[in-house]
Amino acid sequence: MPIVCQTQIIGYAVFGISSQTLLILQAIKAVLAEPVCLMTSEQFNE
Repeated sequence: MPIVCQTQIIGYAVFGISSQTLLILQAIKAVLAEPVCLMTSEQFNE
């Protein structure tokens, strides 16, 4: 996983700690962010 994606997911986790709702959003964003980052990194690799 690219470093950028890890940073985003860590950021979501840090901000998500403040409430259950944000934790749920953080989990959804983490799941959605990974494929987007992978697609983006594949484009850069080509």
